[in-house]
Amino acid sequence: MAVSKALRASLKWGDEEREELAEDFLDHKVFVYVETLVELLTVHGVEATDADVDLSDEILLALKGEAEDHAASVVDTYNADLDGFLDRNADLERESLLSTYDAWSSDRAEARAEVVAITEAYTASADATAAFYAANAQEDPEFDFGGHPELGDDDPACPTCAWLVEESPHPLARMLEVGSPHIGCRQEWHALEPALPDELAVPTRPAGIVGKDALVTRAGSQEDAVAELDRLRG
Repeated sequence: MAVSKALRASLKWGDEEREELAEDFLDHKVFVYVETLVELLTVHGVEATDADVDLSDEILLALKGEAEDHAASVVDTYNADLDGFLDRNADLERESLLSTYDAWSSDRAEARAEVVAITEAYTASADATAAFYAANAQEDPEFDFGGHPELGDDDPACPTCAWLVEESPHPLARMLEVGSPHIGCRQEWHALEPALPDELAVPTRPAGIVGKDALVTRAGSQEDAVAELDRLRG
């Protein structure tokens, strides 16, 4: 039997869930952006706390826009997955269907929680890093991608990350072009410590990574992402 339209509609996420997700994502992104800048200032000899980093309206606007886009995508994906679940279980009686739905929903949330958290933090951290060195470096900065297990990098598990690790270091322009290699990436960008001035500035503009889809998403596949990296290398 078909699942009623009323039941299907009652289980779907809508504007309320999207807005709550956007607020949560924004809070997380702002926290990561600030913490990244505090860490960079501290590493370079400036005693700094969260209170010393006041993000500009331009950076906050970029983070807000990305949070809203990501929240809308999460809602759309959830609703599409829900339709698939309901269609697969249309023969169940209502009580059994709802019980099965609760288990499916909980398992799905648990399975996706870590990937979502990593994804929401990645662009904020990478953008803050790029923006910091763009604002302060006295020469063109270069960055290792991954390759530092002592700093938390995992071994590359996909062709895109393997290419980026192998071809390190990368100029800032390539880092900005790549941004996030793929959803759930566990490799980070590491600056090769360019010369910096005595007085360090907190960046006031986003670097351009926030708001950009991951490279593999933009390219369409791992194979096409590697081809794009070959093109960027020249």
